[in-house]
Amino acid sequence: MKELNHIKVVIDGEVYELASEENSDHVQMVAQYINGKIDEIYKKKKSSFKNQKLRTLFISLNIADDLFKARDELSRLQEEYKELTESLGDYLQENSNLQKETERLQKERATYADLIEKTEKLTAENKELRNINKELSDENNIIAKEIKNLQTELASIKQELKDIAK
Repeated sequence: MKELNHIKVVIDGEVYELASEENSDHVQMVAQYINGKIDEIYKKKKSSFKNQKLRTLFISLNIADDLFKARDELSRLQEEYKELTESLGDYLQENSNLQKETERLQKERATYADLIEKTEKLTAENKELRNINKELSDENNIIAKEIKNLQTELASIKQELKDIAK
């Protein structure tokens, strides 16, 4: 059991010494709350509080009303917390799915980057082969012309030989 703290408080202008397990700040805060409720009641109905029992009843009803409102608000907040927690679970699942999709897309992107790099290399090689092919074709044309010239020259030599042989 906790040790009791002895705390002096002023409620409705009178000093009371209270024993509580709560700390002094908490007890003073409660006393201020009660004084606030007393002031609230006095402002509303000054003439009605000559009777001590009636005054205590109004203050008690007022505090009980605050308690029930606080419980209702707590219940509402708990329900809202539950809904938010469920939504958070949905969002976390969606986030997890999106992260997996992002990882998949990053792998796919890397694959595409590799394919693009390979395509660029093949395109460069293709261009180089076309250039080589053109050079070989040009050389082939030159050789064909030389062969034709040589054939013409050979035909001419053959004709000369025939003419000499006659």
